[in-house]
Amino acid sequence: MKAMKRPYSAKKKDILHFTQNYLWADGILIVRLIQMNASDIVASEVTVALFEHYQQKSNQSFEENRMYDNDTIVT
Repeated sequence: MKAMKRPYSAKKKDILHFTQNYLWADGILIVRLIQMNASDIVASEVTVALFEHYQQKSNQSFEENRMYDNDTIVT
């Protein structure tokens, strides 16, 4: 088990988007099952890993959209 790096200071809208559009109800259920059957620490580490993955995907999408926006010719 790796130690948590640092506490996150995410915005409320990012957390809402993460839970509603990334985890959905099924993901939240799985994290709750992990919490009940393993521990709060394990569930927290899984959640942190999922949030980091979500942030990477979000940043990739943002960069790709920005790249395409720069290629667009406005007349």
